[in-house]
Amino acid sequence: MSEPRDEERYCRSCWEKKIAVEEIIARKFVLKRYIRAQSAEKYLVYHSTIKRPCGQIIVVDDDYDLFLTMVLYQILSGINLLTISKGTPKDELSEKSS
Repeated sequence: MSEPRDEERYCRSCWEKKIAVEEIIARKFVLKRYIRAQSAEKYLVYHSTIKRPCGQIIVVDDDYDLFLTMVLYQILSGINLLTISKGTPKDELSEKSS
């Protein structure tokens, strides 16, 4: 994934590290479809360290636009997502490159 052309703020190396960290964090989350209706879907968001859902995503299609709503539950408020992952992204990046 490359950075948008007119909005470049990172050198190539820094951008690649930033994307790598985001990919590591993203792997800790899982979406599971909860309800599917004719024009809407509801997904529950799970984190690998928490048994209960930590959020929900609702997608509504009104035949003109798609509307997306994301809600994070109180269970994640005040928790730094980097600290609940096992090892910091920096540690995982160094393991990956070895």
